[in-house]
Amino acid sequence: DISELMLTCDSGPMHIAAALGTPLVALFGPSSPVVSGPAGDPRRIRVLRYPFPCSPCGGWVKATCTDNVCMRAIRKSDVTDAVEELLGLAGVPQARRARAAS
Repeated sequence: DISELMLTCDSGPMHIAAALGTPLVALFGPSSPVVSGPAGDPRRIRVLRYPFPCSPCGGWVKATCTDNVCMRAIRKSDVTDAVEELLGLAGVPQARRARAAS
């Protein structure tokens, strides 16, 4: 069975999904989408990231970063909007899109 969409952080499976053309929502915080972002059809990829002075840090500032602000800044509504948009572009029926985004 083929996935209709992948929601992930910066990871190996993210790159596999992008290479296979699977619609993809990728969350970036301590890593840089410029350096390690997904390569693929930009119409099928949404990268969610909020810029902070400390990001990207590559996760090396754990001693001073106690609240993971770069990931916590990504709102649920940002994620659900991106998921719904990509599922809509992929032709997934509205009822299934609503279930996936909840």
